[in-house]
Amino acid sequence: MIPMRVMGFISIEVVKLRVQNCRGFVVKKQKLVCGNRELARSNSFVQDYGVSNGNVFHIVLKLSNLQIINVRTAYGEEYTFHVERSKDVGYVKQQVAKKGKGLVDVEDQEIVCDGKWVDGKWVCCCCI
Repeated sequence: MIPMRVMGFISIEVVKLRVQNCRGFVVKKQKLVCGNRELARSNSFVQDYGVSNGNVFHIVLKLSNLQIINVRTAYGEEYTFHVERSKDVGYVKQQVAKKGKGLVDVEDQEIVCDGKWVDGKWVCCCCI
């Protein structure tokens, strides 16, 4: 639950922006629902949907095909990447090379997940 005071003259888009600022859920991924009715028109006001004091909004998030991958290098640097599930280990190595100092050569990188070398084609879902 996110307690939030919302006035009737505030637009749906502003409500979604406030949720984004508060919880980080991107506006484009949000669906705002109140009383089994989607509040879909971003330029409409809350009062246009008949929402009154004490009503509860529900945020429905559209799931993405992204996974979060945390990388800790041998140099102690840590990075977090949002990677599509279809990407392979080579892609992750390229991302590390772009951010990492001294890790420019992708061929020299070795990735370990749960103590095991990851040399397969696909990135494991658990962690890297």
